[in-house]
Amino acid sequence: MSRTKSREQLFQSIYSLGFATENKQAHDDMPHMQGETCEFASKLYEYVTHNTAEIDREIESRLKDFTIDRISRVDLALLRLGVAEIKCMNTPTQVVGAAVTDLAKKYGTEKSPGFVNGVLGALKLN
Repeated sequence: MSRTKSREQLFQSIYSLGFATENKQAHDDMPHMQGETCEFASKLYEYVTHNTAEIDREIESRLKDFTIDRISRVDLALLRLGVAEIKCMNTPTQVVGAAVTDLAKKYGTEKSPGFVNGVLGALKLN
């Protein structure tokens, strides 16, 4: 499975975490993947589930005239995925931005790609 498909499945899993009523172990909702991207996906999913508050602080610190609770759940899940990949995997911001923007085009509103790309671009974590 490609990283592109892994990111899409990870986004869906991270999105579903927003609806969880109880804490689960990271692997409970982990998408079933095989091959070399399984380690990539597992590491990112675990990072998101254990560092959500830190990730959200990174996102919120870059918002202008906005609070994190006003971000749509789709956009927030995409941003969490993007920040996690940048911080945890040291993937260049431009690469993550392009990948997450593509997902925003598929799953978000017409404003999602620009919003997600703008926030990730402001992070410059690596």
